[in-house]
Amino acid sequence: MTVESAQGQQPAVSETRTGSFYGSPVVPVYQDTKDLWQISGTPFVNTLENQSPIKGPRFNVTVTPVEPIPLSEIGTAPFDPILYVHNSGYEIHLPGKSPVLDNSNNEADGQITFTDSANYPFAMIFMEEWQSPVELTDLGDAYPFFLNNLQSNNSSHPNWYKQPASGKTKPLATDYWW
Repeated sequence: MTVESAQGQQPAVSETRTGSFYGSPVVPVYQDTKDLWQISGTPFVNTLENQSPIKGPRFNVTVTPVEPIPLSEIGTAPFDPILYVHNSGYEIHLPGKSPVLDNSNNEADGQITFTDSANYPFAMIFMEEWQSPVELTDLGDAYPFFLNNLQSNNSSHPNWYKQPASGKTKPLATDYWW
């Protein structure tokens, strides 16, 4: 496996790791996002209304199997990007995925759906048109059609992310987060 990263304007760093995976591989890309993406003096990055944006880290991950894997066994995208929260011991996945780490608290505490009681997803994959809500703004306020989409199981307002409420989001060029 090769992991290439570039933070902001820094040159890319390439690292090769080898290992054997059986079943679905869990590939750590980095250990702590706070170390990679921060603005001195504030815990917020690129979400405060008057804050100048900084480019976040970018990673390319290439996994090369030792033996060919039939395409029928790979599954379909989106694959399951996992966040592991060190201070709580919980995994965060896309809705519909399952916990995979032996050391997480998810299964023991019944946190396995990756949505809250209002069906808000814990994680999402965003399109290029995405604009993040200004800090402390509810996603449903920043995107008025999001809740309709959520309540209809994605059948109503499929393009909700293209219609942000005025003044509730912070437009960033895609190269700051894509």
